[in-house]
Amino acid sequence: MCCYQSALPAIVKTETVQLEHQVAELTSRGEAVALGRAAFGLFALLSLWKIANAPQKIALPSFLCQSPLAAVLHAGWEPVFCDIDVETGNVSDSEWQRVFDAGVDAVLFVHLFGNVGNAASVADLCRKKGIYFIEDAAQSFGGTLQNKPCGSFGDASLISFGHTKIIDVKHGGMVLTDDGSLADQIRKFTDTYSGFTSDSASVAAKFLEMFYAARNQLGIKPEGAREAFGGLMSIYKPLVLSRWNPAAAEEISAQLTRLESAAEQRNEKSLEYMDLLSDTALVPLRMTAGSVPWRAVFRLPGIDWAEQKALSDAVRLESIDISNWYIPSHWMMARDGSSTAQLGFTESLSQEIFQLWVDDRTSMDRVKKSASVFISKLDKAGYG
Repeated sequence: MCCYQSALPAIVKTETVQLEHQVAELTSRGEAVALGRAAFGLFALLSLWKIANAPQKIALPSFLCQSPLAAVLHAGWEPVFCDIDVETGNVSDSEWQRVFDAGVDAVLFVHLFGNVGNAASVADLCRKKGIYFIEDAAQSFGGTLQNKPCGSFGDASLISFGHTKIIDVKHGGMVLTDDGSLADQIRKFTDTYSGFTSDSASVAAKFLEMFYAARNQLGIKPEGAREAFGGLMSIYKPLVLSRWNPAAAEEISAQLTRLESAAEQRNEKSLEYMDLLSDTALVPLRMTAGSVPWRAVFRLPGIDWAEQKALSDAVRLESIDISNWYIPSHWMMARDGSSTAQLGFTESLSQEIFQLWVDDRTSMDRVKKSASVFISKLDKAGYG
């Protein structure tokens, strides 16, 4: 027993190193660094690139998970929000040009919902302009662009193994890079960082309580509800400060062996949803070649907040998973000193979006049942 316990740390450390090598090879990267969350990787990168007493700006879509925004704020950077194309969910080339002209020091490029965007061209522009390029492949791991894997573009990339991601072990993420010196700096930053969150459960519970109260208000009385999201990031910020658990390495490594088949199955389920829902008023997100659907995503153009909530609630009452992520990130900045810019396409997609599950726990029979329930609720509400 004593011999086993003394050997355990070395064994666990070796498993983490082996996992890092495995992921680096999968993504054609020189280095991979395992971390508690992908968002902590973003926090580490921006902290390392921070210039003392100098304001620095990072461009990122307003339509995304709140974790990257929390990392940006915790690292002391100013977010510059981009609007999106409602047909793809990704930032358009013209919008990237707008923020370049406004002056930014870094870009967070997100393949939203696994829909692979034009990372190669934006990364090339950033390189020419001396702007850091970070690729967020948290929802697109396993996807490809120009025969290169998502996670292989720019100065650094982020992938996630968190809840509902392509590889889902409920924990962990990685920073990927070809810069060995940067990888070493991230490891040193992580090893010496002392601010990891010790009680994430209570923080998450408080955030979710306030978030869903504001979210429900949108569906009841939209006027003034937007302001209820302001200041939520000050509560959420500590959740990005998660320490890597080496015990997760073995399970992640095992799941990586079926990454290709997982991507194929997600595409099959997404296509099935598109076929089954093709005669409704729903408009599917336009997916590019090489994408891996995180979820099957549809819009119902012209719907308002109350109608979106009522329709989603009706579907959930039939025990069907459906969600309406995301709330515009710039709404959450109302009390944090950031611009409250109007980003019309972001706000439209947030109001019109419906997402259906395509993960490993969702069988094809479940897809068919979910589509059938959704169609019946659409018909009943007059959207058939």
